[in-house]
Amino acid sequence: RATLAKNDTDENNWLPFSSSATKCATPMQLMKYFERNRTLNNVLLVTGDIADNVDLRVNPVALSSDTINMVRLTRTPSDISVLSVATLFDGQFSGGIYLQSNDGMQQKYNEFYQINVEKVVERCLADANLTRDDIDVILPHNVNVQTWKKLTKKLGISMDKVYTKNIARYGHCFGGDLFVNLNDVYNELDSQASVTCLAVAAGIGASFGA
Repeated sequence: RATLAKNDTDENNWLPFSSSATKCATPMQLMKYFERNRTLNNVLLVTGDIADNVDLRVNPVALSSDTINMVRLTRTPSDISVLSVATLFDGQFSGGIYLQSNDGMQQKYNEFYQINVEKVVERCLADANLTRDDIDVILPHNVNVQTWKKLTKKLGISMDKVYTKNIARYGHCFGGDLFVNLNDVYNELDSQASVTCLAVAAGIGASFGA
C-alpha cells in the first residue's frame, strides 16, 4: 500500500521482469527473487490471471475468476511487512489438472498435496522464527473450504483462522488470491491492530509457496 512519487514513475527506475512458470504460486517465487536480489530496492509486482478455457474456469477443486493486482515491494519499512518467503516444487506432478487418474498420479498428487503444503509452511515459519501458534490469520488460495479443513487439520491450526470469505465471493483468483485476501484483511483491521498472517498457495505443476 504505497503511493508512487513523481520520480518513481520514471521508467528507468524499474526493471521489467515477468514469469508464469509457477502459476498460482508465482507471486511467492517473484518475492523470493526480490528477497535474494539485494540490488533491487523497489519492485512493482503485477499479477494478471484469466481463466480462458472451461478446464480452468470450472475444475474438480475450484471455480476460478479473472483478476489483476498491483503491489509495490520495497525495502523501506511499511505497515505491511513480509517476514519470509518459501517455495517448493514437485515436478513429478507437472501434468497439473491434466494428470491421468488411471495411472494413479492424481491419487498420488492428492496424497502429496498436504505433505508439500506442510513442508513449505514449515520452511516459511522457520525462516521467520515463528511457530504455527504465532499465526493469527491464514490467507488461503481460494480453492474450496473442504480442502482447507483438511489442510488445517494436517497443520494443527484452527480452521477459524482461515480467511474464507473470498472463496464464495470471488472463487480462485490464481496468483491473485494472496493479494485479494490481504487487501480485504487489511481493510477490516482496527487501525491499531497488528496481526501475523500466513499466506499459502499451491500451483499447477506442482508448485507451492508460503
